[in-house]
Amino acid sequence: MLCPLHNHKYTEAVVILKGKLRVRTNEKIYELGPGDFFFTGPYEPPHAIENIGDSEAEFICVISYEDDMSLKPLE
Repeated sequence: MLCPLHNHKYTEAVVILKGKLRVRTNEKIYELGPGDFFFTGPYEPPHAIENIGDSEAEFICVISYEDDMSLKPLE
């Protein structure tokens, strides 16, 4: 698991460059690979990220700067 179920105040955009990731929200599970992306707004949806490939995954994560950059684990 790269990151357990969590949320945060900042906006986040993630683009997968290499490997295979599973992104879980409260409602759905997505399997993403190179060229895929996901986006979350402040505090929603809670999400978890897991590497499900046979090798290391590489991705770019772009976030907005907020006064509170903490990650709030939910499990």
